[in-house]
Amino acid sequence: MFSWKVMAATIVALFAISAFLVGSLGDNDILFSISNWFQESPLSGIFSEPEKGSKEVSFFLYSENFSIDLTDHNISLGDIDFSLFTGTLFIDFENNTLSLQEKGSDLNIKSPLKQTTLENIRISSWVLNNMKFNVTSVNMDTDSGIIEIYGFLGTLMVNEDNIFLNGNISKLKVVIDNSTWELM
Repeated sequence: MFSWKVMAATIVALFAISAFLVGSLGDNDILFSISNWFQESPLSGIFSEPEKGSKEVSFFLYSENFSIDLTDHNISLGDIDFSLFTGTLFIDFENNTLSLQEKGSDLNIKSPLKQTTLENIRISSWVLNNMKFNVTSVNMDTDSGIIEIYGFLGTLMVNEDNIFLNGNISKLKVVIDNSTWELM
């Protein structure tokens, strides 16, 4: 039979060994070298959050409707604030409505479209086809093109007839007719 004394002794021994190793290797470059290797290796995304993109960008998107999945976001909807919302934000410019569908529940909040701000939005990738957009940071706009957004971290603001994004981006690719432009 397994005794609680054996379990307690094992846990104490693990703590003692960990403290000894960290204390004796703390001034050594071994841990620093291992940490750097993981950051530079192809496995780096597994062990750390992606870094902010290197380029700041601002742009407007125009469409009939949008949806975006959110995890633990604070949302300001007019005078109402939602903390740590997880679910989907639906924006319907045709019917002038905004909906919040909470993940894992039947809660669905539908409201007339109001200016809505979402801070610290993280978009790993978002490809929008046949989109009217205006990239204000580089003075580029079109009535119909493809915009590909990668590694965005910043603010998303819903206005009466558009979505405004401002933040850092790792890559932005724009295709208008047969011309391609990239910001990396």
